[in-house]
Amino acid sequence: MLNYLLFHAVSNSAELIPDQNAVRFSGQNLAYGELEQNSNSLANVLLAQGLQRSDRVGIYMNKGLETAIAIYGIMKAGGAYVPLDPHAPVERISYVVKDCGIHHLITKSNKLNSLLHILANDSPVEHVIGIEAQEDLGVDCIPWNEVKLAADKLPGLNLTEQDLAYILYTSGSTGMPKGIMHTHRSGLSFAE
Repeated sequence: MLNYLLFHAVSNSAELIPDQNAVRFSGQNLAYGELEQNSNSLANVLLAQGLQRSDRVGIYMNKGLETAIAIYGIMKAGGAYVPLDPHAPVERISYVVKDCGIHHLITKSNKLNSLLHILANDSPVEHVIGIEAQEDLGVDCIPWNEVKLAADKLPGLNLTEQDLAYILYTSGSTGMPKGIMHTHRSGLSFAE
């Protein structure tokens, strides 16, 4: 198939088997149809916030259903997701956020204390999705329940297999962590 992107597998499954479980985590389930709609809504929120093609978006939360929504939503908006280890020291997270130039961050309320430290360190983050508005953060905040109210149609972007899909950082055991960039094409090579 020409121009097949990482999120197309989920979109195709949502069309064919919308009620079957796509993600299971800790006794909770998310059907393909729900994953499709919720990730489309997130993509539309990100675009409304000014996300541009190949912009980096940090995902800073423990594993859960929202993690899958975040990954697919970011890619559908044309962004590249950057997983931030929720158990890593705040200094490492701050380094990756600055190194990548992350302006959009997706998180959950249980990360608020760490987030305060990350944003206090001359952070480029301007938009945080997943928490209620916080005066002391100095950034635009949108809670998850508002994301679900956004339009749930797939944005009509003209993305290609060469677009950046995600960036994974090395452990930094031999120095500073380094970001390894993956396009949709390189990501699909791991899935084949």
